[in-house]
Amino acid sequence: MLSHIGSDMENINYLDTDGKTTTYLNSLKARGINVIGLDTEGEFNLHHYGEHLCLVQIYDGKEFAVIDSLKVSKGILGQLFENPRILKIMYDGSGDRTLIFRKYGLNLNAILDLLPAAVLLDYPKRDLSSVIDTALGKSESGKSSFQRYDWMRRPIDSRAIGYAIDDVRYLFELKEALLAAVIEQGLLDAFILRNIELQIRPVDPKPLPGIFKKETYRRLNAEGKARFAELHSIRDGFAKDMDLPPNSVVPNGD
Repeated sequence: MLSHIGSDMENINYLDTDGKTTTYLNSLKARGINVIGLDTEGEFNLHHYGEHLCLVQIYDGKEFAVIDSLKVSKGILGQLFENPRILKIMYDGSGDRTLIFRKYGLNLNAILDLLPAAVLLDYPKRDLSSVIDTALGKSESGKSSFQRYDWMRRPIDSRAIGYAIDDVRYLFELKEALLAAVIEQGLLDAFILRNIELQIRPVDPKPLPGIFKKETYRRLNAEGKARFAELHSIRDGFAKDMDLPPNSVVPNGD
């Protein structure tokens, strides 16, 4: 059985075990669903140490589901993310793809990313809410209230789940509207090419921390850079032990 949580608008399948998630994925196959809208919520050194995949939101055109990825195993998540037979409509999925690869070593396959369409169509504002408003005439209110939410907190606020679900709610409609405009303007080949480029772009598994790209660091001599790297490592160790963002242990400016 799938458990449900209530939101202000509808019931949502809440999948917080391998069994529930497997049942849901099997139900997609049984219902002949091979296209879904997909988005994720993550933690990026804002409230806790490190980067974490916290939530996966899905809309299959009829039903909503949320996978609690803090409680579901890598193997089950891989059955969704790496399945080449499920087309995943996303908006600006590059960050999701990067997080999933760095966290689990999984490849997010079969993506239809709609952001390149907004770029090719020269939309002045390209965040999802603005594109939905421009393309569909539907305004999303209250989108800023959960932008800094702690997605690792359990139980999750039902209003936060509603916020997260809104990021997949209109993806099917948005796909139809944007692709129609892309085709009308003769941009379909360019759109397909940009999607392919996004999906074959390699992900750096261990990127250089942004603080090492600052001009103040670059101006240090070799000895200064070595001492800075040592201090950075010490701070990182404390942050990990305390489960705090490194910048909260010692501010980057200091």
